[in-house]
Amino acid sequence: MAERPPVGRAKAALLILAGLITVGLLVTMAVVAFVDDQPALPPPATIPVGGALRMGVVGASFPLDPATSAITDPGAAMLDDLLWSRLTATDPTTAAPVPALAESWEAQPDQTRFTFHLRPDATFSDGSPITSADVAASLTRVAAQGVSSLAGGRLSTVKGYADAATAGLAGVTTPDPATVVIELTEPVADLPVILAAPSFGVVPAAAARGERPLLPGPTSGPYAVASQGADLLTLSRSPSVPTELAHIDTVEAHRYDSDTAAATAFDAGSLDLVPLPADRASTLVTPGRGVVRTSPAAALWWFAADTTDLALTSADFRKGLAHAADRSGIVSASLPGRRLLQGLYPPQLPGGTNDACAALCALDPAATTAAATATFPSGVPEILLDTPDTTGPAAASNAFAASLTAAGVPVNVRSRPFADYRDNVLTPDRQLFWFGWVGVAPTPEAYLPALFLTGAPDNVFGFSDPVVDAAIRTARATADPGERATRWAEAERLVLDRMPLVPLAQAQNAVAISSALQGFVQRLDGTFAVSQLWLATDTSTTSTTAGSSTTTATTAPAAG
Repeated sequence: MAERPPVGRAKAALLILAGLITVGLLVTMAVVAFVDDQPALPPPATIPVGGALRMGVVGASFPLDPATSAITDPGAAMLDDLLWSRLTATDPTTAAPVPALAESWEAQPDQTRFTFHLRPDATFSDGSPITSADVAASLTRVAAQGVSSLAGGRLSTVKGYADAATAGLAGVTTPDPATVVIELTEPVADLPVILAAPSFGVVPAAAARGERPLLPGPTSGPYAVASQGADLLTLSRSPSVPTELAHIDTVEAHRYDSDTAAATAFDAGSLDLVPLPADRASTLVTPGRGVVRTSPAAALWWFAADTTDLALTSADFRKGLAHAADRSGIVSASLPGRRLLQGLYPPQLPGGTNDACAALCALDPAATTAAATATFPSGVPEILLDTPDTTGPAAASNAFAASLTAAGVPVNVRSRPFADYRDNVLTPDRQLFWFGWVGVAPTPEAYLPALFLTGAPDNVFGFSDPVVDAAIRTARATADPGERATRWAEAERLVLDRMPLVPLAQAQNAVAISSALQGFVQRLDGTFAVSQLWLATDTSTTSTTAGSSTTTATTAPAAG
């Protein structure tokens, strides 16, 4: 029998993931919300420049740090994206990497060495140049967080990652102020996509080293902090940023203590944009006040198996488990509005499909019974299913367990308080367990290698298969994007054919948008395409501070 997965790094990883499950339930559960009768305006020949975007965030504190912000909080992701640019960005439609602070890059043919060339005009908001030293220090501070950071784990293939906290990232070098070289221990062709994640925002080297506070201070993104208070953060377009990259002059981020308070402000006409929990968005926001849009998010949920457990070592038996339940019904009843998941990464990623597991996961209780009796001719043992007692996971787990029991696989559900589940789910008696993952970037690289490579620190399933290992390594070493997407899909199918987990649901983002705000396009990570955003009409800006409030009219001027 294979060894159980270690509980050192793996337990720390799942501790993070369990926390993200709870955050996801509170922030990114989704339901198809109302859409009013005010269609988006077609973009004018010349997009208007100016005005103030009034944005609401719930519970976030000011200032924000891209290296430590919760990656499941769309409001935090939006603010991080406005304040801190990365080496690269992603096209909101294709998810392909595009230039940002780096105007270009090239990779060695074996995809183990990347050279990024910074834009000559790349500056912080105070006009000081952004240099390779700032990039190196910024990447090091994320990697140095180790197991406490999902983003940091995506840098694990950079040479020197294990010693980042004490010696820096040896694989990140700076031959000159405008050049960053990143050397990897194995090929990762999707590195430029990974580095576009908000967590990798470039900050001044002194701030990255902890020599001074991050804010107040210069920022690298399209906006800088003009003023800040406990409940209001005002951003202004950085002087060096062309208006075609950020049409709106200012962004007012208003902090609220609850979703209800934020939605009330939106209903009152005081906000243009506010992320809301999508399962409640249609009740929080009054129809006719704007539009509530839902879009796919990066968080996924599965029923996972410890493949090293004696009862679960058979891939045929695990595939039988996937046939037991009406997963669509479980998602609809227990996880309102979230998308049914048919795979191991979001289907919106390059090469992704909506039917990766359609046949393997089709409802067929007779197949479950047949697989169980074939695997255990002397009697099917009782299987333990662990779940946090949070409403959604507990209900989904109980429904799955009932379906398995009805198909001849007795299941005992162990529902525990969140803290207990978080701390003890990777104990030796685990068998099936509720599990979630959030990809930090729109690429299968952020999902498959971390979870399914033999010995990977986040492989909490104990899953090991040389054929899968070879397929994942082939995909991550493939230079051509189209061919790489095909290779990722092949690796996904191989993993699903061994069924270390049963796909369940994908979260979505939900955002309330005023009729004045146009061009809003949201990415999987919660950020939006700043360069496509514009204000179509006059807006009324309400700024509230402790004990006082002022209202001023702002007009989006003609382009110029």
